[in-house]
Formats: sequence, structure tokens, C-alpha cells
Amino acid sequence: MKTMQYTTKWTKTLAVAGMASILMVSASGLSAAHVHAQVQSASGSGQIMAPALATKMVTSKKLHSSEKWLKADITIPVFQGLADTKYQDQLNDIIESHASKDLAKWERAAAEAAALAKKNGYTMHSYQLLIQYELTSNGSDNGLVSLKITTEGTGMNNPETLVETYNFTNEPEAKRITLEDLFGSKYTSILDKHIKSEIAADQELYYKGENGFQGVHPEQSFYVKGGHAYIVFQKYSIAPGSTGTPEFAVKLPDHKDVHGAVQSIIPSSQHYIGKNGKQMVPLASVLRQLNLKSIQDKQGQITISHAEN
Repeated sequence: MKTMQYTTKWTKTLAVAGMASILMVSASGLSAAHVHAQVQSASGSGQIMAPALATKMVTSKKLHSSEKWLKADITIPVFQGLADTKYQDQLNDIIESHASKDLAKWERAAAEAAALAKKNGYTMHSYQLLIQYELTSNGSDNGLVSLKITTEGTGMNNPETLVETYNFTNEPEAKRITLEDLFGSKYTSILDKHIKSEIAADQELYYKGENGFQGVHPEQSFYVKGGHAYIVFQKYSIAPGSTGTPEFAVKLPDHKDVHGAVQSIIPSSQHYIGKNGKQMVPLASVLRQLNLKSIQDKQGQITISHAEN
């Protein structure tokens, strides 16, 4: 039997003395954001490698308008290859449905404005609709897939802007992720403190009193990018239109290296919370995913090796 010695920080935590025959690995961090992905052992290299995420998790789809007085530039995302195909289909349908409804709304508004302009003899200027998206996280931030869609419409009155966000795990049973999942049960106090501080630094940009910021809520829009959660507020919600759609970047809680390694291979259905409040997963599940096995000698030292086929 050929044994392999692993040198990553994660695998070093496994080679400890005195572990019982049923071992558990602690993964401190959020309880729900886990991506299910296969991890392979490089043949003969003694290293564990996670395959790169699909280069095209999302493809683009264009929607077009036949309305003469509406200039539409609409690009929506279409997810493909997600582990949960049912969730993938539902998500794609929701995204396209929202975009189609916005398109129909602005087509009607443009047609009505054109008819009114013709009736009253004044010049009609085309309405404009822009819908674009950004995949802000493909699973690299705490196993979270995060999407931001921005809709901007311009007509006779002030421009309208709407930001929609989607945050979920890419695993066989996808799960929608909330701010509480990311920051814990005290997320409101953590985020409120940060946002209030940011607003105070530029108070002239925001409403004051009862029209101003009153705190984040469970359905608060946000997206994740570059290790930060961006808390999004819609136009006019806490600030005048000139401020746009305010966003506040809050650094995500730090997680140990072991968390990133574990979340990449173990479905969240196999996790549980230990007495110390830390997230636990069975070592046996980790080894099976890697086609490995462990042997404990009389001194309590554990050797991890390839499982025999």
C-alpha cells in the first residue's frame, strides 16, 4: 500500500494523535454557504486539487423590443451546470420573467408617451431601458454564488433604477443565503453600526430622521464580491435620487482554511453544529470524497492513504 503525505494546512489538521476512530473536523464559519464540488488527488503528486469552477457558469441572453419609441439594451444571465438543476431552471425563469415584465412596462410607457406627443404636437424623445448583470461571486467567496442585476429606465420623468440580487449555494439542494447566514444571529447590529458610521461621514448625501436609514431587515438586498458583502438600498429608500442606489461594503467574517477545504466537498446536509457552536462534518465523508482512507496505529498516529479499489 502506497501512502501519501499531504502538506496543505487542511490535511495537516487531520494528522493529529489521539483521535477516536470516528473523527470530526471543525469548520468555523457560516452554517449554510457550502458548494458541493468534487475534489481529486493528483496522481503521485501528494497534493489535493479542487477543479476550477466551470468557466461558463453563466451565459448571456439578449431580449429585444419591437416598440419604435423604446431603445432597449437588455442582457440577462442564464445559469448552466448548477448542481441543483431544478433550482437552476426556476432561477432562470424568474430572472427572464422579471426582465420581460420590465420590458413590457417600458414598451407601454413609451407607446403611450408617443401617442400623447403626437396628439399634442410636441417632439417625442425615445425612452431607454438598460438591463445588465454581474456575476459577483462564482462560489469563491465562502461557497456563495452571488448575482447582481441592474435595471435602468429613462422616460419623460426622472430615471428609474432597480437593483436585484440573488445569493445561493451551488450544491445538489441549493439554498438561498441571507445576511444572517453570513454574519450570524447578530447581523443587524453588526451591519447597522457599520452603515450608520458610513452615512454619518457623508450625511449630506442621505435623508435624515424617519426618512433616513432605519436598519437592515431580513430581506435586505445584498451581493458578495471580493470578500465583502455589499448591502444595497434602492433609489430614494434612504437618500435622494442624486445619491443613486447606495451600497455599503462590509468585510465578511474571516474563516479558517479548513472551512474552505471542507465546504468544497461536503454537502451541507452532512454538517451539524457542535456544543462549542462550531460547524462539524464527519472525517469519513471527507475521505470518501477523496477516495482516501485512514489508519490509526497503536500510538494514535493517523496515516491517510489511497483507498484500494
